[in-house]
Amino acid sequence: MSRASRSAWQTCLWLLAACSGRSIQLDGNGVASSGPGGAEVLLADVCGEVDAYRCSGPNYQRCTQTSDGSSWVTLAVCDSPALCGPLGGCVTPACQAAQRVCVGPILRRCNGDLTGFVDEELCTTAASCDPDGCRPQACEPGELRCNGRQLERCREDRSDWQLLEVCGQDQTCDRDVERCFTAPCSEGATQCDGRLLQFCASDPDAPPTFRLSWVTLQACATPELCDASDSSVPSCRPPSCALDQFSCSGSTLLRCNGSRTGWDVVSECADAASCSAGDGTCLEA
Repeated sequence: MSRASRSAWQTCLWLLAACSGRSIQLDGNGVASSGPGGAEVLLADVCGEVDAYRCSGPNYQRCTQTSDGSSWVTLAVCDSPALCGPLGGCVTPACQAAQRVCVGPILRRCNGDLTGFVDEELCTTAASCDPDGCRPQACEPGELRCNGRQLERCREDRSDWQLLEVCGQDQTCDRDVERCFTAPCSEGATQCDGRLLQFCASDPDAPPTFRLSWVTLQACATPELCDASDSSVPSCRPPSCALDQFSCSGSTLLRCNGSRTGWDVVSECADAASCSAGDGTCLEA
């Protein structure tokens, strides 16, 4: 077949393919051939208009004059078929394969054509959206917790805990009352509250604020008789005398003091015989 005849034959085949919607492939001699099993074959090389451009899958091609006529020559291989533009060549990808981004709470991934992003997952909040996937929320908005001596509140976006207050060394964190507080006592301590002998006890079932409290062990006769100096053996000391009780020490008339811890001198009588504890006075001679 002459060069002119081959070129005319290629042109006819190209027109036939364009009109019929079928694809035709030429062998090395410019003869149409069919694929295996009679399957439709591709018009791989034949083109009609020199310097025309087309996209064949991701291949950007130009119809080029050759010694045997004209054929499609691949100028560039685009990143995807959708990025091949017959009028301008390969378009820059909008994203990379498997790339993920967050738009607010929406996790998006690059589509298969690399032309843009599609929604993949809706996260709970924007803060929980991560290109590697939606992160689980750390807490519920407004939730409080004690982290050691730190009082913390959950952020509104549920992403993390926000520090509210650091409790002092002598304080306890209590999320139920939303504050640091100073315990009323140290467990095991003793005190006298007036004439009340008290012990600092712990209630494990109570909220932290009320877990330690003073418990009255005994009511002493007077405040002065309450002795909490030794926490291992706190006690109420016995009164030395009764309230308003009188006594004589020789000729000295005595009366029980207000704290009932001892005696106060009332007066000096003429002699021991004239001191009357029963009457609370010195008798006349």
